[in-house]
Amino acid sequence: MTLSLDREVIDWFRQQGGDFRDRITEMLREHVRARRKDAA
Repeated sequence: MTLSLDREVIDWFRQQGGDFRDRITEMLREHVRARRKDAA
């Protein structure tokens, strides 16, 4: 994932509702946790 794509995604998230953003953030956190477990 490139930095420019990350910026576009972040800008898009900012335009969405707060509830939606919180849900996506939680989903991403779970995804990161799972990846850390796999790497460990």
